[in-house]
Amino acid sequence: MIQKMGGRRLLVVCLLLFATSVSCIPPEGVDRIAAPYTEDTIRYHLESMFSRAASNILSSTEPGLLADQDLGEIGLADEYFVFKGQGQRLSKELTAARAHDTGTMNILSDQLDWARGRRQLLKGQVESIITKQVGEALLAEGLEPPNIPQGANWSFPPSTFFLLKPPFVLVVSPRDRIEITSSYLLASQLSLSTIEGIESQVEGEGVSALVEGTGGFSLYPAWVSEDETLRQTLEIVAHEWTHAYLFLFFPLGRAYFQDYQMRTMNETVADIVGREIGERVYRQYYAALEPPAPQAAAAAVGERDSDFGRQLRSIRVAVETMLTESRVEEAEVYMEVERKRLVDKGYYLRRLNQAYFALHGTYATSPGFESAIGTELKAIRAKSSTLGEFVRLVGNVANPGDLPHLSD
Repeated sequence: MIQKMGGRRLLVVCLLLFATSVSCIPPEGVDRIAAPYTEDTIRYHLESMFSRAASNILSSTEPGLLADQDLGEIGLADEYFVFKGQGQRLSKELTAARAHDTGTMNILSDQLDWARGRRQLLKGQVESIITKQVGEALLAEGLEPPNIPQGANWSFPPSTFFLLKPPFVLVVSPRDRIEITSSYLLASQLSLSTIEGIESQVEGEGVSALVEGTGGFSLYPAWVSEDETLRQTLEIVAHEWTHAYLFLFFPLGRAYFQDYQMRTMNETVADIVGREIGERVYRQYYAALEPPAPQAAAAAVGERDSDFGRQLRSIRVAVETMLTESRVEEAEVYMEVERKRLVDKGYYLRRLNQAYFALHGTYATSPGFESAIGTELKAIRAKSSTLGEFVRLVGNVANPGDLPHLSD
């Protein structure tokens, strides 16, 4: 793990929580298909660690950053994410200018290079700033190591993370039920045609497959996608930290790979913590910097998300009924018909199958994927005075049958 905060020394503890391909008994054919595309996670992780160390040294002597002290930590972090949006806009304008105006293209190209360079220069500082802010919020919610003296005010593990392009993940589910039976980390740079080719080959083995990008990844330090918004980044940092915390101190975290239900429980607990901590940090430090969305627009977005969730939930219920009755082919035809219908309504879904529901179903409080596990965990959270109390309660769950007793 790399701890990069101010003048503190680097702390290197590479805990590989979820870094390798995960499967009880990976199907040999799928293993073979995935192998050419898997990420050399350890090498990439070590490169990221040394790159951040070098970046911190350079940024401390970079003339262009001397004035950043005046911006303050909040301003620096906000600037980093503003440059993300500017970079996307300049990229689109540059693409349009290539066909018409060489002079404008050169100007836009220079601006884009500067914005990307500036963002890269800020990255290490922003990681440290957010690490500190999230760590303070975790402490305020009582998320300390168990059995330390009261009032020690000590957070472990630190909420350290890297902003980079995390890997894609290949998820495999049986066709006759919705369940993750194996998953593989793939390289972070894959074209759509390559992704679709992998899925097609894997499904030739008689299973359901899905390749998706990830917003974060639970190595330690965690990997968080550099393409997310500020608000999403705060949430993901806290989410991935929760996995490390549970793994180190509680039976729940160490039972992550025990079965699909325990995986769902872990992901849902991390989701609850991530959302609350992310929102707390955002409101404390950044909400005043961003203009609030118009109420009508915010309501419309909320209703759209709810509608999408309701439709996915309805589809999943129908699919599970068909699979229970061994109507596998009918369920697959139904999912593709429903996917196209959702696309026609403006909801983009590249793929909708058993693997899609298996992957997203592990987040049991997300719209469209609510389950009994999610309902029970939300009930326990509602009865807990702090996130720390909530995590200590559910963290000691070692098998799915223990959870209902806590929500009674």
